[in-house]
Amino acid sequence: MPVIDQWYTIATAGPTADGRVIEEQWLRDAAENYDPDYYTAVIDSEHLLEVYGCFGHVAELRLGTKFGRVSLEAKVNANR
Repeated sequence: MPVIDQWYTIATAGPTADGRVIEEQWLRDAAENYDPDYYTAVIDSEHLLEVYGCFGHVAELRLGTKFGRVSLEAKVNANR
């Protein structure tokens, strides 16, 4: 699977639509420690892997900024 050479924002620090809060440190930890050789994050639809299967995998993570807040960005290996 080729890596899509584009960064996608997958999380932004701060409050979420359902009332939870994403801590900035969680995003920093994810970007610093993500190792797809140890544990690979998959792209799925509403956590229904058994129904739809996996749409691809996360290849890389990095920190960015979105709307003045820390964000987590990913490059992905998308399935056909």
